[in-house]
Amino acid sequence: MGRALDSQQELTAAARELLQTGVQKVIVSMGSRGMLHVLPEQTIFVPGLRVPVKDTVGAGDAVIAALAVAEERGLTLEETLRLSTAAGAASVMCTGTQAASLETIQQLMEQVTYREL
Repeated sequence: MGRALDSQQELTAAARELLQTGVQKVIVSMGSRGMLHVLPEQTIFVPGLRVPVKDTVGAGDAVIAALAVAEERGLTLEETLRLSTAAGAASVMCTGTQAASLETIQQLMEQVTYREL
């Protein structure tokens, strides 16, 4: 975007700018602060899950992989929010690039909350 984006409002505004270029959805990872899912008709904030952090390496990759799986499988928006957030949280609970277990991800999915902004 060519500028610093520090607040949730600034990030949302920048995501909306991208939507105006024809992008269908913008997902903004804010690390432990959570995620924004910005769609033409709505903006959703998903708070980060509070989990014991061993290593943050690979957490963003886990989120992106979960988003790709959700897209490929045609998951609902709620399922996508839960899966991607849980995958990122489960990833930081592991050391290095060790993959989180499906069981851990499924347990964390139940804890994911979100709200429309």
